[in-house]
Amino acid sequence: MKLSRVAAYTLPLLFIAAACGGNSSSPTTTSTTSTTVKTVNGYEIKPGADLQNADLEGVDLKNAQLNNANLSGANLKYSEIQGINLAGANLTGTSFYWSDLTGANLLDAVIKKTDFTGANLFKAQVNDGALEGAIVKDTGLPDGTFQK
Repeated sequence: MKLSRVAAYTLPLLFIAAACGGNSSSPTTTSTTSTTVKTVNGYEIKPGADLQNADLEGVDLKNAQLNNANLSGANLKYSEIQGINLAGANLTGTSFYWSDLTGANLLDAVIKKTDFTGANLFKAQVNDGALEGAIVKDTGLPDGTFQK
């Protein structure tokens, strides 16, 4: 079988990229005994993590476990975070601007001045009255209604 000139050069590069781990900007995942730790933008994503003022704009953290984490002042604008566990997390001043939090667990989270502008909170678990101190403009609420 004769390879074209392009294929002859491309195939070895694909093998080298695969051996080296591919794209260096993609998240890395490490598995420990009971918890999977993911590193995104230099931050460890795990329960109880200190992510105060972290820049996580546009990240994909679907189903991530960040229960009891400190995310005060963090930037999670435009993020895909469906099913994320933020139970007991400090979300004071955190921005979820236009993020998708469908099915997220926000039970017992500290939600003060948290920006949910344009966010989707459909089917999210939230304590009664917890969103009263949040910014909920153009937001899809847990019960399926829309807040203008």
